[in-house]
Amino acid sequence: HRTANQTHHHALRTVGNRLVGILHGCLRHHTPYNEHTAWAHRMAAA
Repeated sequence: HRTANQTHHHALRTVGNRLVGILHGCLRHHTPYNEHTAWAHRMAAA
């Protein structure tokens, strides 16, 4: 969900950065990707 001042490219960059952060956490903790854990903060807000 974008704010009015964000461009499409900025929104894509934000999602990409989030995905890289999730990947980094999985690799650092040697855990498999879990969608419910990775996006739990977004599901709670919805």
